[in-house]
Amino acid sequence: MENAEVKEQVQRLKDLRVQVSALKKELNKLNREKESWYSKRSEVNKKITDLIGGVKGSKDERNELSGKVKELKEQRDELNKEINEKAAELKALKDNYDSKVGSSKTSKEDNPALIKKQLERLDYVMQTQPMSFDKEQKMMKEIKSLRKKLDEMSSVVGDWEKISVLTKEVNKLRRKSNTAHRQIQRKAANSQTKHENVIEQSKEIDALKEEEQGYFEKFKEYKDLFTEKNNKLKELLKETDELRGVLQEADVKIDEDKKRQEQINLKEKAKEVNEKVKTGKKLTTEDLLIFQKSLGK
Repeated sequence: MENAEVKEQVQRLKDLRVQVSALKKELNKLNREKESWYSKRSEVNKKITDLIGGVKGSKDERNELSGKVKELKEQRDELNKEINEKAAELKALKDNYDSKVGSSKTSKEDNPALIKKQLERLDYVMQTQPMSFDKEQKMMKEIKSLRKKLDEMSSVVGDWEKISVLTKEVNKLRRKSNTAHRQIQRKAANSQTKHENVIEQSKEIDALKEEEQGYFEKFKEYKDLFTEKNNKLKELLKETDELRGVLQEADVKIDEDKKRQEQINLKEKAKEVNEKVKTGKKLTTEDLLIFQKSLGK
């Protein structure tokens, strides 16, 4: 092999080593950048995953509340239907009662139940409390008047009792309906809050997905650059190995190879010096120099 050709190949090998070294540094930088974008994407992806879990929980709670609202509305509607039926029945009873009372000497405001209670109270007083003759006569007159009024109302007592019972039933049903209505309002408001949370979280997820996509694009960009540079490095390393093989076959010593061989020789000699030190043998000036070199001094 001609000297000029050898020099040219040796120079080419040196150039390749410089390019390889520079490319390795560039690859390390690209790899750090690539991993940085990947980490950012992973962080955002975790936020998205957590938010999706929160959205699912809010949806489940919202759907459960909506189901309760629907159930309560059905209950309220049934109660209102029953109230309307009983209210119509009550109106018919009151109309009938008013028509009967209107044809008698009694008043619409007279209450048979209250009259009975008044009679019971007066009878009790008469039986248990001493009183003057005049007072007793006055009380007897009042009792007689109340009994007469009650007799006059005998034809409507049954109607009044039905009205009283039905009125209580209607009032009870209305209380139940009002309670159901309040529960509907409360649960509907909670359901609406959950629904609004779902909407807000969904918007946040959409925004994060865009952010994640941006990070992924940057990661992909640097990954493609890394792959491109890495392929280039492989080509340079292949060319370097092939060129080194050609030079070795021509028995051309390369500076790097010489240095590597010198290091190997130094390690072997240093090993021998260490053995001398361990066994207490006398060290020569050359041994001391080798020892110092092995220590990096």
